[in-house]
Amino acid sequence: MPMNTANKLTLARVFMIPLFLVIAYWGFPGSRYVALGVYILACLTDLLDEIPVDACRYFFNAKPETQMEFDLGLAVREDSENPVYYVQYAHARICSVLKKLEAAGVTFEGADALDASLLTDPSEQALLRLLSAFPAEIAAAAEKYDPARITRYVIDIATAFHRFYNACRILEADPAVRQCRMALCLAVRSVIRNVLTMFKVTVPESM
Repeated sequence: MPMNTANKLTLARVFMIPLFLVIAYWGFPGSRYVALGVYILACLTDLLDEIPVDACRYFFNAKPETQMEFDLGLAVREDSENPVYYVQYAHARICSVLKKLEAAGVTFEGADALDASLLTDPSEQALLRLLSAFPAEIAAAAEKYDPARITRYVIDIATAFHRFYNACRILEADPAVRQCRMALCLAVRSVIRNVLTMFKVTVPESM
């Protein structure tokens, strides 16, 4: 049976403790520096045991150009203040909406059946603009070696989706409008999934 991340980190610390003691008292040239390195690694595994791996990956990619301040309290929060949780929750919310539509017998009829002019609500328009910018954001981030640009973008996408969700009905909407709003949901889900997968962050379907 494969071990989970927490068990792997615990096992790593178990091996590092005697290794640290042996190196510290061995006395070969530079042994103190090696022992210090082992000690730091052990501390890092302890840190990773406390903080979700998803949060670590996301925050390290969201670091500013000059320095990074890692907020441990923020990284473990499960609310809208934690950007990782906020984006993951947007994806899970979309999956929930689509499951409810499926349970009600509503299916997406394809892009050919859409009339985008029906998307007149400001929240829909804002979401459309952000979605259309995705290819350019990816290209700009790659050109400037700036992954933080994508983390900021996906937060904007999640924020825009939550506003759209609160402002617009989907299941109860007119069938033609409902199809357009389903298309928005599918597009946002795809973008969020692609971004989180890019950073090797879990993409939950429920939370």
